[in-house]
Amino acid sequence: MAENCLYSNFIDDSTYLVDCSSTHESHHCYDSIDTIRCHMSFSLLRCEDCSYSTRLVDCIGCEYCLECANLQNKKYHYRNKEYSQEVWEKIYAQYQYDDLTWKLFLETQPCRNLYIITSENSLGDAISYSKNTFSSFETKDAENVKYTDRSRILKDCMDIR
Repeated sequence: MAENCLYSNFIDDSTYLVDCSSTHESHHCYDSIDTIRCHMSFSLLRCEDCSYSTRLVDCIGCEYCLECANLQNKKYHYRNKEYSQEVWEKIYAQYQYDDLTWKLFLETQPCRNLYIITSENSLGDAISYSKNTFSSFETKDAENVKYTDRSRILKDCMDIR
């Protein structure tokens, strides 16, 4: 169930989201795609358990991070470099978004081919907490499924969207 969300789709168990897609169990986020359990964050892409962060790609368990990619369990990072809390707060206070430098930074970072989390014997993309899934996309908590898209909590199913 989603509450108090605007201009978002494929969201569940979330509140206060704006312009989000495929976002689950998240709260107070804006412009986020394919996120799980994130809150108080802006512009996340394929992130999990991140909070108080801005512009993250493929990050897990990050807090107070700004313009980072491929980090796990980090705090007070800017462009994948660690700073003390005081220095990071100064950087954040003076931060102004520049689309070109952000894109140039992302070009230097490795890009994940498939996004499969805690899933056994699975093939597709954006699969999480599943087992024996084949040709499935944006599927969560599934077992013994084939040809699914944007689905959740399935068992012994085929051709589900």
